[in-house]
Amino acid sequence: MWSPARVRGLLSVTLGPVDAVELGWPLAALLVLLAVTAAAVVRVAELGSWRTPLTATARAVVQLSAVSLVIVFVLRSMGWTLAFVALMVLVAAFTACRRVSGAWGTPVVWVCAAVLAGVVPAVGLALATTVVPFEPIAVLPIAGILVGGAMTATALAGKRTAEELETQRGAYEAALGLGLNRRQAVGVVAHGPPPPWRSYPARTRPAPSAS
Repeated sequence: MWSPARVRGLLSVTLGPVDAVELGWPLAALLVLLAVTAAAVVRVAELGSWRTPLTATARAVVQLSAVSLVIVFVLRSMGWTLAFVALMVLVAAFTACRRVSGAWGTPVVWVCAAVLAGVVPAVGLALATTVVPFEPIAVLPIAGILVGGAMTATALAGKRTAEELETQRGAYEAALGLGLNRRQAVGVVAHGPPPPWRSYPARTRPAPSAS
């Protein structure tokens, strides 16, 4: 059986002793030093407001602290772990929608389907082959990495498609004028012209019959 103790043992064998980050004044001083250094670089290089790195650092500390407390709680059971993974998928879908359209108007259901298409097969296959043990301490980080990657890929693909629709508005309207529906017209613009080896053969007229 894959148990948390066995997972930690395997990590210790493969990666050496696994030590947690010690929370204390040295870590706090290091974070402050790095934030101040980033603000100074922005100020000297005139890259924008020097307050931006400080604000981002403070926001990241608060967010990561809250997430860490939640993760400590959800790792106690597989049910809470799966619920947290589902929440990550939903947040990833909303984030991808905002990156694509700048608003929440994009249908979240389809974006969720795109994210799940990149997560479920990989996680399911890893669990089915016992490459990843069915334990919260193993499932949560793997699923989190895959959700993040799927969110980025979905956002980039959607944003690229939206840009192509904006620049090739004429091609989209022409496809609609030829009788294609909206989905097919978007596909024409998004996929672009087919490569030569996939071009459809030209229609040939039948030879006239001899009279």
